[in-house]
Amino acid sequence: MLRVLIWLGQLLFVGPALYSSIIAAWGLKTPPDPRVTEPSRRIRVVVAAHNEAGVIAGIAEDLASQTYPQRLLNACVVADRCTDDTAKVASRFIDVVEREHGEGAKGAAIAWYLEGAPLEPDEALVVLDADNRIGADYVERVAASLESGVEVVQTYLDVSNPDGSVLATANALTYWASNRMVQLSRSNIGWSCDLGGTGMALTRDALDAAGGFSDDLTDDVALNARLNLAGIRAKWLHTARVFDEKPTDTKSTVTQRSRWVRGKRDAQRQYGWSLVRGGIADRQPALLDLVFRLYNPGRSFIADRKSTRLNSSHTDISRMPS
Repeated sequence: MLRVLIWLGQLLFVGPALYSSIIAAWGLKTPPDPRVTEPSRRIRVVVAAHNEAGVIAGIAEDLASQTYPQRLLNACVVADRCTDDTAKVASRFIDVVEREHGEGAKGAAIAWYLEGAPLEPDEALVVLDADNRIGADYVERVAASLESGVEVVQTYLDVSNPDGSVLATANALTYWASNRMVQLSRSNIGWSCDLGGTGMALTRDALDAAGGFSDDLTDDVALNARLNLAGIRAKWLHTARVFDEKPTDTKSTVTQRSRWVRGKRDAQRQYGWSLVRGGIADRQPALLDLVFRLYNPGRSFIADRKSTRLNSSHTDISRMPS
């Protein structure tokens, strides 16, 4: 009996690792980047920003400098309950809409904005964060992917400050590995990649099918679950990059990761069994794989915990008398 329990315990640890390793093999190939000679897709880019005056100019200027035809591009910053100069700074480059009251969540701010300015039938929504940076051809690449027939796109999530600290380096390493071995691999199989909360694009039909944005702590996880339950898979776009600034200090990192973990647990309770039932009843391995990722501990959270201990030990050593 003891031997059986030992084998079962080993299987609980080895099984998920072996499964992930097999799936990761599909990430070795990078598919060709879709291109369109004459763009026709209308794109709405929304940046929800709460007191981001110090960084908002970067992404606002990037959006104003896109190579995508301006007649097809509408970029806007939603200044969400700001008490600083976020709206003033952003308005030097692109349109700004100010939200004065409401729930303090990015999903809630975007839902509020779309309620007053809904997407047109031929329009797609791109969501970015205030501290992001993108290349001049970013929207062009996203639009080409959408015009190829994809309904939901998640672009490559990169880190703009990998050398900022031990924590930022750990974050960068996990993102770089995940982008290929988790995200690209599943997209190549035909399953859904994970939505990252930023750098994602959705057609109006896909957004309607998912019920729009919510005020969940992790709106991207909840949105991805609803999309998959509606039969819509997110496609990974490996050649369009969003550079995101990661926390460099322990307090900010722990606060961010704790919020993500709480949000993921909320999504588990709300969508877990629905995904399991749908995966089994409809014989959809993509839904069961999403359940696996939903209940699997976050890779970056584990790495951050290790790097946090390392960072703390460095701090303790630096305080020791010489």
